[in-house]
Amino acid sequence: MNVYGLWTDLLLGFVIAGALGAWVPDSVWSTVFLTGHGGVTEVWGALIGPLIAVISFVCSVGNIPLAAVLWRGGISFGGVIAFIFADLVILPILNIYRKYYGARVSVYLLSSRTPAMVSAGLVIGLIFNIAGAVPTKRNIIVFDHHHQLELRTRFSTSPFFSSSLVFRCASSAPAEWQCSGRWRSP
Repeated sequence: MNVYGLWTDLLLGFVIAGALGAWVPDSVWSTVFLTGHGGVTEVWGALIGPLIAVISFVCSVGNIPLAAVLWRGGISFGGVIAFIFADLVILPILNIYRKYYGARVSVYLLSSRTPAMVSAGLVIGLIFNIAGAVPTKRNIIVFDHHHQLELRTRFSTSPFFSSSLVFRCASSAPAEWQCSGRWRSP
């Protein structure tokens, strides 16, 4: 997979995460994740995390924005970890396993990996809880301050961008085109 293949996963992840974050109220997330029930919440989050991953169709790095939405909604820390690990058992990947290895192996991989993901999520969640390293802030604000470039920064970066534009123009221009923007006559 190359870098360009990640854009589809990222875009899909951000679109799904944005839609779920905007359209699903926090009360629904609290009900789904059994928020506030102690150990039951931890176990339930680790069990439901992979299930949400399977039905969300979000692959690779695209599951991280959705994990942030689930965290904001109240899923346990172990549930977030299990959800992130579960990108190996989403429906498109299971279909690839089925095509290459057959249905039996695909079912085996799903049935063996899911308990491993749930267990890993529970263990990591427990370790982080014991260490006091689970973040307490769930209200994630992405843009709380707008940064502006200072005048000095603008002047110091403009020669770099100008020279890179000239280099790009000179190195990748077709034979018929001159960097001055005029076309040569054939």
